[in-house]
Amino acid sequence: MSQKSTRNLPPVALLGMAWLVPGSAHLFLNRRFRAVLYFVTVGLFFWLSIALGAYVVIPGTEGYATESFAMFKFLGGLANGLHFFLALIFKSEILNYSTINQLKAVLTNEYATTLLYTAGIINILSGVDALDIWKGKKN
Repeated sequence: MSQKSTRNLPPVALLGMAWLVPGSAHLFLNRRFRAVLYFVTVGLFFWLSIALGAYVVIPGTEGYATESFAMFKFLGGLANGLHFFLALIFKSEILNYSTINQLKAVLTNEYATTLLYTAGIINILSGVDALDIWKGKKN
């Protein structure tokens, strides 16, 4: 794809693309290595955190109706893009633990939730990186 054709895309569309599917904006900009790196890293971090028992928080739902940081936790999960929505769709299958796995989830919850938010931050930073490449500030 030529440099001229990528400049016709509005920056908001580029950021939306980067947010929804990690690495897709880099793929659009012909940065294949970065695209694969971001896609694999965000996906691996997100699904590993879910496997370790991270909570996917939706403000106003049972258990989170009065929690003051519920919106921030929701935004941290939402920053993961498509992975977040897939986790919501399949959460009953993913979060169906046996007794020993529930114990592991409780013990690893803080690490898992931190990993989930880290995946979201990396995803947002990948969008900023793609925007810098699009503007010509970076190679």
